[in-house]
Amino acid sequence: MAANQSIKELMAAETKASKIISEARQERGERLKQAKVEAEAEIAAYRLQQDQVFQMNSTDLLGDDSSIMDKETEDDIQKMRNDYHANKEAVLELMTNYVQKVVLKVPEARKQTHKA
Repeated sequence: MAANQSIKELMAAETKASKIISEARQERGERLKQAKVEAEAEIAAYRLQQDQVFQMNSTDLLGDDSSIMDKETEDDIQKMRNDYHANKEAVLELMTNYVQKVVLKVPEARKQTHKA
């Protein structure tokens, strides 16, 4: 009977240990969920703060008038057009030369297959 009692005690201890492990896993899961919620809240607050800083900086740089940006854009477009017109002939000449250069050389591997 002592053996029977010992087995019952071992079974009870195993059940108790299983409960403790299960509770620990559940608590860990809850802590992870809570940490995730807190991290998301911190990220949202940080994002809001950085957006506000960006908005302040962008209004300081550009001012309330968008004509400065429009003028810079127009200047960039005009510069690109000038570059295009300045390099157009040279690029066409270069492309024409490459197209007209045709090398008619049969690879050695191809020659070997036709000899056989």
